[in-house]
Amino acid sequence: MIACLFACGCAKDEVVIVDVTGGVSVESSELPAEGASAAARAQVTVRDTAAYVLSGAEGTMLYGAVAYENTGDAPVVLTDAEFTFTADGNAIIHVFTPVFAEQTVVLPGESSYVALWRAESGLAPGTEATLAAKLSCKPCEGARNALAVDRIFLAHNYPAFTTMTGRVTAERDCPLNLLYTAFYDDAGGLLGVWYFTEGAQLMAGEALPFTQHMKSLPIEGLAEQTAQVRAFGVGIQY
Repeated sequence: MIACLFACGCAKDEVVIVDVTGGVSVESSELPAEGASAAARAQVTVRDTAAYVLSGAEGTMLYGAVAYENTGDAPVVLTDAEFTFTADGNAIIHVFTPVFAEQTVVLPGESSYVALWRAESGLAPGTEATLAAKLSCKPCEGARNALAVDRIFLAHNYPAFTTMTGRVTAERDCPLNLLYTAFYDDAGGLLGVWYFTEGAQLMAGEALPFTQHMKSLPIEGLAEQTAQVRAFGVGIQY
């Protein structure tokens, strides 16, 4: 079935997987965590953003994605995110707690991601949008079951969505997981971010293949434009 699905689409087979610690240097904003000490400074820096007004199964969706780096010297988790979209001359602010925020530990020098889908009936799909983001964080103990993601393959499937395949490997056994994949073009610009969980027990050192049909991320030409995929994943215990 997978072979048939790829045969129906336009595949991008030269996607480069890069280390998640490699940041994209663009203008950024910084927000130290409340109560962070000079000896263990908790700080994250927004490195890049992307925003679109998309047509979804349940109507028009305002989509935003952020790449951020831990630029402090303590492991951190995010506490909340403030996304300010500008579209059709209006500012739309959304404050939320990222999914599995407490479990997504980011070590100093590492990069991770946040993505948001928000129903927005007042906009037409295809309307140009921009995004500014503020992220709050706090220091944490830093215990983490890291997940490695590789062998990413993207294919554009008729009529309007991209399928992604790859494999994930966990350092230790874990019943739950969260994986982010971020798509970058040739110029290093962020195209978008997809996050997901694999509904299977991940066993230490055992590579598990995955397939994601990204129907709710219908970015035009995503498979063809993507030159790099950067990934970040964590194994989550009950």
